[in-house]
Amino acid sequence: MVSISLVLKTIAATTALVLGQQPAIAGFDPSAKTPAVSGPLPSSTSQGMSKEDYAFLQSPQTQQLLSLLGGGANITSAAVAAMFGDSRLDVWTTLMTKLVQGKVDKWAQPQANSAITIPKEQKELTKTTLLNTNIQIPVDDEDWPDDAALEVKAATFIRDYAPFIDDFKQTWKAGENKEGYVMSKVGKMWPKVHVFWNDRYSDKALNLLVFNGVGSHLVEKLPQRQRDGSYYAVTLNFMDQLEVRPGFAKYGADAYFNSYGEIVKIVRQNRTYYPNDKLWEYIKMAFRGSLMTKITAIDHLLGLHMTVGNYLTTVSREQLPPDHPLRRLIKPFTFRAVAINRAAARSLFWTKAYMHRALALTDAGLTQTWKTGTDSFKFETFPETVARQNIDTVNLPFHNDGMSYWNIVRKFVGDYVNLYYRSDDDVVKDTSVEAFWAAFNSKMPMQLRPLTMKNLKDTLAQAIFWVTAMHNHMGNVAEYVSDPAFMPGAWVEGELAARPGAAVRQAVIMALTGLQQPSILDDFSHVMLDNKAKKVCKDFNNGLTALGFVNDFQNAFRDQAFTTFNPQLMDISVGI
Repeated sequence: MVSISLVLKTIAATTALVLGQQPAIAGFDPSAKTPAVSGPLPSSTSQGMSKEDYAFLQSPQTQQLLSLLGGGANITSAAVAAMFGDSRLDVWTTLMTKLVQGKVDKWAQPQANSAITIPKEQKELTKTTLLNTNIQIPVDDEDWPDDAALEVKAATFIRDYAPFIDDFKQTWKAGENKEGYVMSKVGKMWPKVHVFWNDRYSDKALNLLVFNGVGSHLVEKLPQRQRDGSYYAVTLNFMDQLEVRPGFAKYGADAYFNSYGEIVKIVRQNRTYYPNDKLWEYIKMAFRGSLMTKITAIDHLLGLHMTVGNYLTTVSREQLPPDHPLRRLIKPFTFRAVAINRAAARSLFWTKAYMHRALALTDAGLTQTWKTGTDSFKFETFPETVARQNIDTVNLPFHNDGMSYWNIVRKFVGDYVNLYYRSDDDVVKDTSVEAFWAAFNSKMPMQLRPLTMKNLKDTLAQAIFWVTAMHNHMGNVAEYVSDPAFMPGAWVEGELAARPGAAVRQAVIMALTGLQQPSILDDFSHVMLDNKAKKVCKDFNNGLTALGFVNDFQNAFRDQAFTTFNPQLMDISVGI
């Protein structure tokens, strides 16, 4: 969520996937009425294909685009039939899968010391408003250019005109390896998996998912122990209100655990289910799928990218001069934030865009999701998160590892701020800092404490914590979404896995979010103003390097490895 998306950049990479020639889309005209370049496709091409997809491929605009992407050569019916030969995937899914593969194949990881540039200017940024929200995002990235206008035009045509029809006739074959099918479509571009879930469906696996996995930031202690032993809970039944398209199951379920971190019950749609109940396996899957959907759409895409990453970038560039020490401190942690959010505005938030097609939500349901996420967002320090969750009877790696990482980040920010300010009075008298604080507070919304040295350090440390570690926690989730029966993004009521098309669409999003960015262990000290600041960066790097070894050692003794706070796997920003 979400990425999060570089789909729009992949249009130019279609060459190798269509005819192996250089793309030439400069002549693309989505209003063209000329005859189909390759002539009418024979009826044999449409076997297993919806009539809407067949008509889309027949249209002059689509064939013009395919021809231009093929270097100007005609697209034969045989080439079209080969490309769209899997009847369980619609034309849009097939095309986007191939486009993303092209992008992944060509991607080169940016390096911090060359890709992160020195801040150039302070100015009010040109912005666009995310569809169905009040969130404004900049459109001009300091470090990364926008997609070519004609590439965006072509991508927008595919988004808006490729048929969007939920085909419930397409399902799994008896005994089919569902994960194997998904990986046959995306395996060549799949991110490296660092944690393996060999047991995914058992009650124990659910316990680990919440207390040792991706759900650990959401579990909280109940106000009081319930009669059945319920002591902790992850509450997602608020998602039941989100409107879904006809044929799909509703989201939402509350999972309750005892003081040992073991599942007690799940409440879904006002019914309570216990282990060994007839529908227990389905109810567990519905909870797991709701959990991943919430994390992807609300926590990752909306919370990390469009709130923290977006506003940290916007406010620092608008309120702090290029040579201000805080502007230099923040800069590395905002790398490519504008570029990825700008692309996500077109490819994820828009009607008929990727999020709309990959999840079960209607357009109205997406609007509800964004509002729910905005209204419930909390900007608090990690120690405050630990206190709020109040996990007091079991060992939570999210807390233990997280506090180690928080302490390193907090020391880094504290040491850096101490180079330039000696007192609260120094901070308050800096008009640029005051302007930054007021603007950032207005976006959070109004959740920051009064401006003091301590609060400034805490807030900057937490922002860095979010865009690095929490981005790793919520975005590096390849191990959770390769299996359509583990944590699906859309499913049919009563079925134990996502349908083939929905599973592949969810997986392609994951493939895109795996494009490597500068590591937090990279040397970014060239952005700093002086040697003392560079020394602080060096100390930060040394602390993070040591933490990575500690995390490796700790995971050797855990039931399930937990890598959220391992700097060896962490990007420096929300750049993807």
